[in-house]
Amino acid sequence: MIIHSSWLSKSRLVKTNDCMNAIGFISFYERFIMELEVIVKEECKPAIEVLRDQDPHDLISPDTWFTSDYCARGYVYSLFLNECRKINK
Repeated sequence: MIIHSSWLSKSRLVKTNDCMNAIGFISFYERFIMELEVIVKEECKPAIEVLRDQDPHDLISPDTWFTSDYCARGYVYSLFLNECRKINK
């Protein structure tokens, strides 16, 4: 994925390669959505609102873990893309 370097310097996320468990995912969920909100076009904003209204506890189980924060972010991005597809149908 290519992200503009000036945007990365303003990101509030700490970039790590450590594993992320369910608690970490839940605590970072809103930040992942905020990242999406900054970069998506206006016509995709309804999908952001759908994700924002979802409880992250309902998206994963307590024993879920991701190999990195990048994988957790990718999971949220895939949820976003699925919502965009639903809106466009």
